[in-house]
Amino acid sequence: MTDSNAAAQSPPPSSGEVAASYADGGSKPRSRSPNPEPVTFQDIIDVVQAAVRKAKEGDMYGAEVVRRFWKSRRETMVLDIGETKTAAEIAEAQGKVLALVFTGEITPREGRDVSTMLENRRRALHTLDQQRELDDMVEFAKQQRSSGKDGRR
Repeated sequence: MTDSNAAAQSPPPSSGEVAASYADGGSKPRSRSPNPEPVTFQDIIDVVQAAVRKAKEGDMYGAEVVRRFWKSRRETMVLDIGETKTAAEIAEAQGKVLALVFTGEITPREGRDVSTMLENRRRALHTLDQQRELDDMVEFAKQQRSSGKDGRR
């Protein structure tokens, strides 16, 4: 039996070792910790504060970490895109999202995210329409059977 702590304490493989394991047909390296500790909000605060200190000292990697964190901290958007109860209204909302992206009021990524939500709404409405049509066909078939008309000649 091997000591699992020894494996967990060994240094991570160099990038050459990882690349070699893929090149020779080996499988993806396994995680060293079977149950990693969850990252807490305090952990994130600590890391960002450390990166800010490094950035202030001129460390460009620290500055990049801070920039990425700051860029990702956007507040929830409030967009007036109107109703989305019909395909026409969804198409109109998609046009409004495009206009917001093109005028720089929202980022392309934010536009993509809102557009994806609108597309999911369109699909849900389409599925509801199909379900209604199917229910109508089933009801029609039941009525045909009960009245003795099975549609055969």
